Amino acid sequence: MTSQKNIALFGATGSSGKEFLLQALKHNFNVKALVRNPDKIEIENSKLQYIKGDFKSIEAIRSVIKNADFVVCMAGSLKSPVKDLMFDFIRILHPLMIQENVANLTYQAGALCYIPRQRKSLVVSLMRTTIGKIAGAEVSLSDHDKVLQYIDNKMIPDGIKVIVTLPGAAGLNSGPSQRELKIQKGVKFSASTFIDVANFTFLNFNNKELHGKFLYIA
Repeated sequence: MTSQKNIALFGATGSSGKEFLLQALKHNFNVKALVRNPDKIEIENSKLQYIKGDFKSIEAIRSVIKNADFVVCMAGSLKSPVKDLMFDFIRILHPLMIQENVANLTYQAGALCYIPRQRKSLVVSLMRTTIGKIAGAEVSLSDHDKVLQYIDNKMIPDGIKVIVTLPGAAGLNSGPSQRELKIQKGVKFSASTFIDVANFTFLNFNNKELHGKFLYIA
């Protein structure tokens, strides 16, 4: 796949992040992952290193990305009581990536996020004001919106090679693989499994043709 072998992973304990981690280890990548409590992690591998910390731990984040060839973020703020969790994190991550000379980022958001410089879909807006609020997802979506704007306004102009994935317009589910996810021209209101999102991310995080793109996948 690539001669570069070091991945910095954020969100390794989440549903899609854990599946991505297993894929990366299976294919012999070295992975450093940020975790709040390493003692609760069940996956052990000689190529896996856990760094204790959270999304405000500047030196822990620096340790995770040091010597990385790729940064992959599959974390989210859906269940977090902290406002702007991911937005604050990305503003910490960005200068650290520049300082550590790490230029590749893949960031997972959600299909109901608003893509920068694109006309807002009326259907997506309606979904956000109905299902989003019922499911308690609007705060998380707004958080990711800010991240995507920041990526577009700050990170890409700074030379960071970013790929943003936007899965799950109708939700993400546990369970076995259902299909190989594809890039879509717009929002597809279908559900996907965590493992299929992870598989797409693993197959494409080093795809140079996708740099600078915000990708609906379904």
